[in-house]
Amino acid sequence: MNSFYVYLVFLAVTLRIATSHDQPAITYISPKQIKEVRDTVSLSCVADNVVDIPVLWTKVAEDTIYISSGSALLVSDNRYSVTTHRNATSSEFTLTISHLQLEDAGLYKCVLSTGPNNRPSADMELNVRHPSQ
Repeated sequence: MNSFYVYLVFLAVTLRIATSHDQPAITYISPKQIKEVRDTVSLSCVADNVVDIPVLWTKVAEDTIYISSGSALLVSDNRYSVTTHRNATSSEFTLTISHLQLEDAGLYKCVLSTGPNNRPSADMELNVRHPSQ
């Protein structure tokens, strides 16, 4: 019985060490979206092990546009909203853009701000077209 207890303690310590070294990672990004002007789109990014790490949504342009950090919006455009859902191991960050305009088309990035030289990211493309006639 004593050796069983030692084994359980060993297993618990091993699991704790293994999980404490898990690196932040993006495990899902929305696929390419094709929408029409005035539609609404939701872009989803799921990341693991990001409890204390800022997760950003940006739009790639001549100058990078920082849209959100975590659940905080960094743009003043009320067409944008961001929601976060967290569980024990992963977090989902959803950027919603309503009343799409042609200018909203482009490449969007979900970025894990883990350090100045380490910023894992994933891209998704949004196409916006005129409504079908």
